[in-house]
Amino acid sequence: MTRFKQTAPTFILPRVLQDLVWAITQAQTLEQLSAVLLSIPEKCNMLHVVYYFSGLGDKLLNPSNFTCTSYPVEWQKRYYMQDYMHVDPVMQRSLQSSLPFEWQQLEIEKIRRVIKF
Repeated sequence: MTRFKQTAPTFILPRVLQDLVWAITQAQTLEQLSAVLLSIPEKCNMLHVVYYFSGLGDKLLNPSNFTCTSYPVEWQKRYYMQDYMHVDPVMQRSLQSSLPFEWQQLEIEKIRRVIKF
């Protein structure tokens, strides 16, 4: 079981957030949406960003679902080839809520699940 601890979120200037929200609402293609999402780390002083549509029903956790991430391609390939999405505490958290969260908010209780990761 994964528990969540409360931490102070990354501070994002209101104008930056407003601009990002506006740009997301203006995106008309997945390519445009990806461009906006990939600008988040630089604009918000973050290392990486991941947006993953987890899907529904038999498409749940399907690697072919829409994903946008700033992680290197080699890491993405390894992640999918090793089927990490089924043991990743971040994925487990994202399946519980559609709200954004920072990974530092996760507190891992069962280390056995993390060892696989």
